[in-house]
Parts: sequence; structure tokens; C-alpha cells
Amino acid sequence: MKGFIVLISIGIAVLTWISGCSREEENPPPVKRPKIVKPIIKPPPEVIKHPVPDKAPQPQSMAERVSVTDSQEIKEERVEQQAPVVQKTAAKPVKEPSIYVVKKGESLSSISGRENVYGNSSNWPILYRHNLDKLAGEEIEDDLPDKIIREGVRLRVLTQEELRKNLEERADQFWVINIVSATNAKEVVAPAIKLIKGGYFVYITSAEVKGESYQRLRVGFFKSRGEADVAGKKILALLNTTEFWPTKIEKNEHEAFAGY
Repeated sequence: MKGFIVLISIGIAVLTWISGCSREEENPPPVKRPKIVKPIIKPPPEVIKHPVPDKAPQPQSMAERVSVTDSQEIKEERVEQQAPVVQKTAAKPVKEPSIYVVKKGESLSSISGRENVYGNSSNWPILYRHNLDKLAGEEIEDDLPDKIIREGVRLRVLTQEELRKNLEERADQFWVINIVSATNAKEVVAPAIKLIKGGYFVYITSAEVKGESYQRLRVGFFKSRGEADVAGKKILALLNTTEFWPTKIEKNEHEAFAGY
């Protein structure tokens, strides 16, 4: 009986030991993992200087635009100093020439006598000279100044500004050539037209001599008698005449005709 009790006690002790071992295997103690220290890798210099933005650059605020670096301000100032300043000048308006439209029944002499043209019917050579392209087809006849011009023809008339400029350019030219002096106004027409077509500055002035009125056909304007003599010899060949005489005109005649 005692032996049986001893065996039971030994059996209980063995079972107790086995159950203790199984609990230890089911709940092992936690294992501590070693810490892994990763080294910090810095990006290369190029990446730092020029980072690639993940998003499109946002517009700068007012404070960011105002707060620029000193180097940027200096650079911009130098660029502004070097940049040439281009000043835009307003274009001068182009003045249209003064035009007179011929009305029905009008002639060179009647148009020249109008106050809004030249105010003197004897100034028809001036009107003819500045419109030679429109009137050159007219035959050289004694009645040309009084011939009716086709209605609607646009004739160029010198403006006051042109008259002033011409007077300034001829301020020292007081010598002219007297070509014809005649009591009959028709006697000066043919030579006047020939001279105009030859490129000469022709005008007609009047004078009273011993109670008679004379029409004087003259060519101007020259600085000296020598210049007038040279031009006079050429005019003799053009008109097939043998006589001319240079003369120095008065100031009032110069002012009356040199502007045309």
C-alpha cells in the first residue's frame, strides 16, 4: 500500500513538471530588437541650388515682390542705365496743297484776280507755272489768259506758308531781267508762256510812263547783275530776240512777287 502511494506521488510530480514546461513554451519572454541607425544622406549641391518643385510656382505675394535682394536691385539698375532711351516724336502732319476747283466760265486771269487766290489778274503766269501739268496742252495764243478753262479742273494755289518760305529763300535776290515792256497786254503772253515752259520764273508788273500804262514781263530772281546777264543771254536764244536788260528792283516789288 505504501508503495502504491509513492508511485502516485511520483506520477503527480511528473505531471506537474510537464505542465510547467508547456506553459513556458507557450508564452516565451519578449525578444528586444536591436535599433538600426540609418545615416542621413544629404542631396548633392545641384539639387540644393536648383530643387525641382513638386507643383507649379505659386504667384508671389505683394510682400515677396517688394522684398528683392540687394544684388537684384543693383543688377536691374545697371540694365536700366545701359538701355537706350527711345523718345517717340509725334509725326508732323502733312499739309495738303491749296486747291482751287475751276468753276464754269472761269479763266487764268479771272481766277488769279480772285481775292482768295492771288488778288491780281496779271498774276496769271504764276497760276499757269504752278499748274503746267494740267494746262500745258493749251496752245500758245495771245488770248490764253482769258480762255475758258474746263470746269472742275483742280488748280494748285500757293499757300501763305509757301509764300513766306520762298521770300526767305530769295531774301538776297533783287536782280531781275526785263524782257518786254508793252502797252498792249497781249504782247507779253507768248514770250511769257515760252519762258515758263523753259523753266524760268516769270511775272508781270505794271508801270506808268508819261501817262501811259505799260506791262513789263520780267524774269527773276538773281543775286547779282552778273547772274542776270548769264541768264539773259540764254533767254535771247530761247525767244529769238536781240534785246534784254537787267535791273535791280525795289523792295516793294520784291515782296510782291518773289514769294511766288
